[in-house]
Amino acid sequence: MTGEHAFARHWRRRGSLWLALAAFLIIVLTLFAGGEIGLSDNGDFYRVMTASSLEAWEGNRAFTYIDTCRIVLTENSAAGNAVKILFGAEGLAEYPSIQILLVRVSVVLSLLVNKVLGREIEVYHLGLLGLLYAALYAWAIGYFFSQFSLGSWRRDLPGKALMLLVLCDVGYTAYFNSLYGEGLQHIALIFFAGSLVQILLHPPRLRDGVCGALSALVYGWAKFFNIPAACFMLLLFAVLVILRGGRRWAAAFCGGAMAVLLAVFLVVPSWMNETNTYNTVFFGVVRDVEEEQAGDYVEDLGLPREMAVLRDTNYFTNGVWAALEQGGWRDAVNSVSKVDLVLFYLTHPGRTWEQAEITVQNCGMIRPYYLSNYGPDHPMMVLSHRMGLWSDLRERLPFNTMWGNLLVLAAAGVVCGFFLRKRREKRGVWIALGLLTAGLLGYTFLVPIVSNGEADLAKHMFAFIELMDLLVLLVLAGLFSLRRGCRLPAVAAGGLAVLLLLPTVTDSIRSLAENTRTYDEPEVGAWISLGQWEGEDLLWQVVAEENGVLTLMSASSVASLPFDEEGDGTWADSSLRAWLNGPFLEAFSQEERNVLTTQETMVVCSASCRQEAEAGDRELYCSHIPSLASRDLDRAYRIRCTDLVTLPDVGQITALDAEGRDWTLTESYWLTTPYYSNSALVRCAGSNGTVPFADASSPLLVRPCLQISCEDGWEGSGSKGDPFTLSLQK
Repeated sequence: MTGEHAFARHWRRRGSLWLALAAFLIIVLTLFAGGEIGLSDNGDFYRVMTASSLEAWEGNRAFTYIDTCRIVLTENSAAGNAVKILFGAEGLAEYPSIQILLVRVSVVLSLLVNKVLGREIEVYHLGLLGLLYAALYAWAIGYFFSQFSLGSWRRDLPGKALMLLVLCDVGYTAYFNSLYGEGLQHIALIFFAGSLVQILLHPPRLRDGVCGALSALVYGWAKFFNIPAACFMLLLFAVLVILRGGRRWAAAFCGGAMAVLLAVFLVVPSWMNETNTYNTVFFGVVRDVEEEQAGDYVEDLGLPREMAVLRDTNYFTNGVWAALEQGGWRDAVNSVSKVDLVLFYLTHPGRTWEQAEITVQNCGMIRPYYLSNYGPDHPMMVLSHRMGLWSDLRERLPFNTMWGNLLVLAAAGVVCGFFLRKRREKRGVWIALGLLTAGLLGYTFLVPIVSNGEADLAKHMFAFIELMDLLVLLVLAGLFSLRRGCRLPAVAAGGLAVLLLLPTVTDSIRSLAENTRTYDEPEVGAWISLGQWEGEDLLWQVVAEENGVLTLMSASSVASLPFDEEGDGTWADSSLRAWLNGPFLEAFSQEERNVLTTQETMVVCSASCRQEAEAGDRELYCSHIPSLASRDLDRAYRIRCTDLVTLPDVGQITALDAEGRDWTLTESYWLTTPYYSNSALVRCAGSNGTVPFADASSPLLVRPCLQISCEDGWEGSGSKGDPFTLSLQK
């Protein structure tokens, strides 16, 4: 008993320190054990590198994590180079983010480490920035956990350990090994959350007020998009401190931080405004809108109606810059202000709701699907699942729906109300906290589409996602802090878990009903046994019917192969196409081959064969969301291919998803659709219900599709357990 009391006292005093050390260890193991991981560049690194005395090596940094680059050394001494790197003004006008300070520190550290270890002095190691971020994040987590206790150590330890699974998930920590600002933004948010918890549960202290003001300042300064939200955080943080009995110093610190943020906002580079405004209008307001309606929308924004021809393009689409120059439209684009865009969405509620539905569908994944984790020794677009339990679970829960996020918000509100009501807080504290939560969630949810359209939307929802995960932590805190007679938090947490898991249960029931349904003849939904491969009967499901011809999709994969052994994403010339229409045909008897019909399909062109396109005038932009994946398909560059056996394309996945059918396998499988701007990448159907892309030279599952003529001569009931078979086989 004495030992138990001693451990309880030790945990109460040092528990947060041990959790911080555990967080640091987890992050280091995640990022560096078993091969270094991080996030690949999508073009944003350049502005940070320019302001940090860095240059990229030759080659493409997209879709592959590159952990080094070159340090630009111009001075004659080590001290001179260090001073210039730390305090030089070069590049700051183009990107005046506080993130640059930490990157510059890591560059100088890299010089020091290279000197001590005898490495090439000009090589910058991104992992040093990752270690710097890891130390800051561990400090933030320790500070956050030190502000509250879940009761006895028996509840506090497992509850906070479970929270670490969320906070240290690879979706968050992979940002540390990158030059994106989201890593620093997330660290600042956790520091702010710790300060907020402290002033809500304890008498306000000077150091916590300073921490809250500084963390909100860094949160906004790390990503200019966050500046209005950070100012709102500072305002309500000062109000909460004063309401909780703090001194007026809170207003002074918060006011000073707001002044700095407003000054930064005034010097945000103009090039960012042009890029973002263009994307907001033509890849947002008029995205996937008919031409006539698009003309009305651009006129409502004060733009020439003829600019509607640019709909469905983003600022970096080939030919856009030339079109803006030739049409004399650059000034017109720059004339559209954020106020104009906000007023547009306020006066077009139908369009606002459509965009909100698209936005929420991008809220399921913490890390963007288009940023790779591994370096050149791995195929492109390979993601790491180290410490990814929360990421993997989150992708399968309805965080990509309105109702799923509202459920989390409601459960968190119940738990928060329970805590504050026990403390009998003033009504003003409730109001200020409610305004802070609603304001931040509303801003981070709505502003991405208003400020940059659908361009990089999966990454721009990061701020909203991290706030929702903090609410999940609040629900966990309520669950683990239960005491006898306090059932409300348990009811909220349990109800939330049941409702979030409900779609999985209903999907299982629907799948069972689909598999056991019987049919009088082959039709959409029915199961057919046709052919044998490697000693196993091949099972197919009818997924479409047109003019008496049935399209069948294999119930499982038949192999794991590269899309193309040479690494090209063009279906017409791929080695996988040759295999499916060659060796794989041996799976069918002559009688079975007689019912196969030749498929003539229009296949999307890869970047390398676009000049051969027989139809289409646009690129098929990539979206990982099944319902959005084929929006541009009818206008995409395409060529005609004729096959007996083929693969699904994004159009079929969209159709199956709309019908509520389960189109996933246990692992990703190939589609015929290439990635639009890189000929070495091909779209695939992910096991998590998304439609990402992969390296054409890497092996993935192969799920064939074929067509048969719908004629008499079939036996069976068409269920999965008793599929139709050709009577000629008997």
